[in-house]
Amino acid sequence: MKKLYARIVPLVFVLGACSSSDEPAADPSVPVGFSVQTETRAAVTGTTLPDGSLFKVWGGYNGNNVFDDREVTKTASGCTYTGTEYWVPGKTYNFHAVYPAELPAGATLTVAGDGTVSVSNFDCSATGDAAVDLMTASAPDIKADEIIANQNPVELTFSHLLSHISFVFDNQLTGGYAAEVTDISFSIRVKGNYNSSTEPSPWTNLNPGAITLYPAAAPLTVANKLSVTSAPALVIPQSNTGVNVTFTVTIREIIDEDTGSTTMTVVKRFTSPLATTDGEWKMGQRYEYKATLTGELMEMDGLTQITLDVKITDWSVEDANVSWGGETAAP
Repeated sequence: MKKLYARIVPLVFVLGACSSSDEPAADPSVPVGFSVQTETRAAVTGTTLPDGSLFKVWGGYNGNNVFDDREVTKTASGCTYTGTEYWVPGKTYNFHAVYPAELPAGATLTVAGDGTVSVSNFDCSATGDAAVDLMTASAPDIKADEIIANQNPVELTFSHLLSHISFVFDNQLTGGYAAEVTDISFSIRVKGNYNSSTEPSPWTNLNPGAITLYPAAAPLTVANKLSVTSAPALVIPQSNTGVNVTFTVTIREIIDEDTGSTTMTVVKRFTSPLATTDGEWKMGQRYEYKATLTGELMEMDGLTQITLDVKITDWSVEDANVSWGGETAAP
């Protein structure tokens, strides 16, 4: 599974932490801070988090919640949060984090003292930049004395809790024609509850819905002899047995480049199964389905030879390949 790393390093703030008379005072020379890298947006595919992104942190020692639902902001120069916390000598800390800080409307998040993460009513139906890449991280048994002595960073390793679905369209049509792909749609379970204590099956109470990419008003255009990858859908891990995708391919023959008038438009809708060999989309894995468009525009049946292949990866590292043929959907 692809991991994302956040580091806890010293920052230069001046607000100290409180201490009681029966424990060591916090060391004011070594504050607790966060530093993460940045690269992408809604679907985090690299080893970094986006600039301007927000995540939440819980953590402390001996029941003292030094960080309790604390919001952390990633900036170009590091991370910031309200106030400053300092390491207390002799203490062992545990940290937990959830990305992003803001979940889809209707979802609720709780993190228990033991680090159990619970998310209720999580909706994964949003796609593209609106998709939410839900991730969690834990860093247990962090010795304050080691951090104070060496100022080594504490690493939070974020793990993806969803499955990454995308489609690649390869236009190999004869005649140099571009293709427009619209209404990529498949019906699955889009809402559910997550509880980290019930792994390896942490997702329950799944409710049905649909995922739709590229409505008719906003087509995905694929130039001839090129491939284009769709925006992603980040879905709740679940069975994909019996799940089919449908999509529409439109090809236009333009004869007047000045006016853009056409003499022929071919529109076909296709369907193909999305089931993988093991029959499920797994947490933290990427599934890239490739459709190859072939045929002659003048042959009305020339588009029936679309094939759909899937490449399964660990979010970004290739793991396995399976493939099967697609078929034309009924009009």
